[in-house]
Amino acid sequence: MTMYLDQAILETLQAQTARHRSNYQALVNETLQQMTLPDSISLTIDSLRRMLREEFGRHDAKPHGQ
Repeated sequence: MTMYLDQAILETLQAQTARHRSNYQALVNETLQQMTLPDSISLTIDSLRRMLREEFGRHDAKPHGQ
């Protein structure tokens, strides 16, 4: 299959691939798959990182032993 994408989209995906040292084709497929999932279960790398920071931040604020 041949697919034509906007140059800006290609550059964004290529930059993400380089930044995360991931596979370009896998990132394209993951991005397209996320677009087909219902919003309630869609999870991005950025949203996962944010949730982990929030969760670990809560645990870091507690004194050790509690």
